[in-house]
Amino acid sequence: LFLPVTKRAKQVLIEEGCDPKKITVLNPGVDTKLFHPFPKKHKNVKVLVVSRLVAEKGTLELVAIYKDLKRKYIDLELVIAGEGPLRPSGVTLLGKVDYYDMSKVYNDCDILVHYPIGSSTWSEQYGMALIEAMACGLPIVALDQGSTREVVGGGGLVVSETQFLPTVEKVISNNSFRRSLGHQALKFAKSHYKAKLCAQEL
Repeated sequence: LFLPVTKRAKQVLIEEGCDPKKITVLNPGVDTKLFHPFPKKHKNVKVLVVSRLVAEKGTLELVAIYKDLKRKYIDLELVIAGEGPLRPSGVTLLGKVDYYDMSKVYNDCDILVHYPIGSSTWSEQYGMALIEAMACGLPIVALDQGSTREVVGGGGLVVSETQFLPTVEKVISNNSFRRSLGHQALKFAKSHYKAKLCAQEL
């Protein structure tokens, strides 16, 4: 029995010769007792990236988008949680964060952005940060690459490269839209990614 985490991964297994009858897509769940919303204390808008700091994850592109937006929104802050060879300047680098502290990181920010541009040998398969952020009620803006659209589903905004910056700007500048997206993300996470529900499927 094969248990891929996305339909896209299932298709790859089929192309490799696996019997479709022996393949069941099973989404990893998120611990909603650990990852859940709590009141924010900051006033400025914080954009969060949770990722390895490598080229294929779009680190440099996200920093460039942030610096472009910061010219107009001077209080905007970009927070990056993760390690890697790239060390962008002018942003808040948290480095490696303990799993049990990540809920605090999500809740201390206002938007999660995800920009996995990929490479000739890699494309995004499953971003756990996406469902953890949704479980914390964080609005999602993600690049439509790899399995991102399948994972985000109805819990966030999945857009093209040309749509990415204006979409992030809309979320930054419109408080009611941002709150609405956060409620949407939380609802989707609870209905699709709650660990107890995923365990029952297994």
